[in-house]
Amino acid sequence: MHAITRMSVSLTVAGGLAVTGASAADLPALITSSHATSQAAGEALACQSVNAAIISYTADRGVAPTAIGELWSYTKRDFDGYTIDHGRAVGPGCASGRP
Repeated sequence: MHAITRMSVSLTVAGGLAVTGASAADLPALITSSHATSQAAGEALACQSVNAAIISYTADRGVAPTAIGELWSYTKRDFDGYTIDHGRAVGPGCASGRP
């Protein structure tokens, strides 16, 4: 890493910590919290993608899919961790319960 880049990163982290009132000792916890938030957001987005594929499938065929495998032509993502229950995605990032 170049000296200017290192200085910029150091100032950014130090400035960010000063703005939030955190100390350098808090940095590992802040990183872990940020990672957890990013992971949760990614899971929610994946669940929304499954639900969008379910809606497209239903619009095209007039009936809701009953298995994730039926959605292959509606998405480029791998949704092996998801199932379908009453026409809605169930899996990581999906809200639990039915409306």
